[in-house]
Amino acid sequence: MTELHDTAPGEPTDLQELAPLYALDAVDDAERREIDTLVARAPREERERFEAIVRDTRETMAAQSAATAQTPPRHVFERVLAGIAAAGSPTPPIESGHSDTESPPPTDLAARRRTRFALAIAAAAAVVVVAIGAVSVVLGSDPDPGPAPAPSVTEQVLAAPDMRMVSVPVEGGTAVVVSSAQHDAGVLMMNDVPPPPDGSAYQLWLLGEGHSPRSAGVMEPGDVGPATTAVVEGIEGSNALAFTVEPPGGSPQPTSDPFAYLRFG
Repeated sequence: MTELHDTAPGEPTDLQELAPLYALDAVDDAERREIDTLVARAPREERERFEAIVRDTRETMAAQSAATAQTPPRHVFERVLAGIAAAGSPTPPIESGHSDTESPPPTDLAARRRTRFALAIAAAAAVVVVAIGAVSVVLGSDPDPGPAPAPSVTEQVLAAPDMRMVSVPVEGGTAVVVSSAQHDAGVLMMNDVPPPPDGSAYQLWLLGEGHSPRSAGVMEPGDVGPATTAVVEGIEGSNALAFTVEPPGGSPQPTSDPFAYLRFG
């Protein structure tokens, strides 16, 4: 059995963790200028990694939207926004090195940044919900279709106050995972990741310090397209998602080395 560890080679830097926010315009003008300065001063390797994450995040979100070729129902978008509005509870303070007493409190800054991030992906979130069939839309002449369906796991994760997002390159494409500990789930979005080789499958594994690798699903060649989305539930106690190549149908435990890791926040 191949040994999988709960840490990926090369932990992400603070700059890399800011890249998805930057890519989705979830920072204000002052924060964007500050990030630009950090990028300009960063070593070449770190600067190139930041630029790659920004590019891959934008391409992945664009691919997910294009894959649906339809406008999501208004109630889907409204439910995502409603979840964002409900997420306005206080956030633990963030340490700041600034002493300007006129600046907004760190808690307010964190809440505003979280809300901007959620708003930035709300439209893409609504499209993704439709793309994976999480919402059923029936077109008809009835002017009152009744109450909207309950939020799906995807909608809950994308609107969660503790939502976290990370993007990594995978086999020439990109994988993005948006996760929420509160909802014990993550939403995986893959762009331009090629299907597994013939006679094999991709298997997803949840990794954590307190448990052995747990299968989070198997993707056969026919399951992987230019834009692929999946929901991963039961992430509690895990801090990363790993990909391996396995025989068709998957394996009880990993039989090959992982070719990608996605950490949960």
